[in-house]
Amino acid sequence: MAERAAIVTGASSGIGLALTEMLAQEGYGVTMAARRPDKLAAAAEQLRGAGHDVHEVAGSLADEDVIKRVVAEHRDRYGRLDVLVNNAGVGVGAPVAEIETKRLDMQLEVNIRSTILFYRECVELLRAAGAEHRNALVVNTSSISGKRGQAWLSVYSATKFAVVGWTEAMNKELVHRARAAVRAARGDALDERAAARRQRRRSRGDRRDLCTVRREHRDHVRPRAAVGGRVAR
Repeated sequence: MAERAAIVTGASSGIGLALTEMLAQEGYGVTMAARRPDKLAAAAEQLRGAGHDVHEVAGSLADEDVIKRVVAEHRDRYGRLDVLVNNAGVGVGAPVAEIETKRLDMQLEVNIRSTILFYRECVELLRAAGAEHRNALVVNTSSISGKRGQAWLSVYSATKFAVVGWTEAMNKELVHRARAAVRAARGDALDERAAARRQRRRSRGDRRDLCTVRREHRDHVRPRAAVGGRVAR
């Protein structure tokens, strides 16, 4: 059995898969959760082929029962949880007059509700790990849209603001008791427009504005982690 274990959601591709591979390379046993069974199985098989200890659980994280199953299967397989990565997310853009209730609910359920439920289901495992080595971690993936509201991406922005607020609250609630909270914010595919704007500024030679954007972007993506009772960057 692995000496350390992690759960990563949205683990079939992108940042989630990269984090899964990184943790596996560090010797963690990792439970991978994602919506699409075929894609998740292929990613897990690739990692197992490289000699890593991973277990996959497919299902929609908008479903509370799926979240409970992910945690239950992880507990049965690894018996511990040292790192939780809430990376699953979905963004659907629309002007406010055209927001569809189904897509509104999907973003709320996956982006923030699942994060809250994973905390609830995992907190005792995280507290046990924190009591053992004082360095249990939770990573919540946010976005630049969670720092500045975005037109057309209003619902997505609202959910990512909520992720930031929830994470700050959990840092205050858990860090001294469980050593179990981390905040990480990032830009993602929905923020490619920011990269395009930087490129346009670069082509115009607007160095001052470009430097400002770079500094702001760095502040958004740099992890801010509560480790061993202190805040470290």
